[in-house]
Amino acid sequence: MLALCLAARRAPFRSRPRHLRCRIPTFVDLQRRIIKHKASILAAIEHGLSNGRIESVNTKIRLINRVAFGFKSPDALIALAMLNLGGHRPTLPGRR
Repeated sequence: MLALCLAARRAPFRSRPRHLRCRIPTFVDLQRRIIKHKASILAAIEHGLSNGRIESVNTKIRLINRVAFGFKSPDALIALAMLNLGGHRPTLPGRR
């Protein structure tokens, strides 16, 4: 993992060869964005962070909200979300 981080630190930012001499607007725009967000890109690679988990939780909450549409109080929705996403798994009656 350390080797990947070190390689990522050097690779696209070494010098500006062909991809900056390129006149294709899409590539020029891509290089500008990479340079602009260099610190964030390297931090994400180094620490292994992404917003994938947050997006996953948001999607699950939307699904729980659809399931709980007929509930009479918001407390039931909150309880269902806590049960699904809270990590606590109580044993159900009749199951081991």
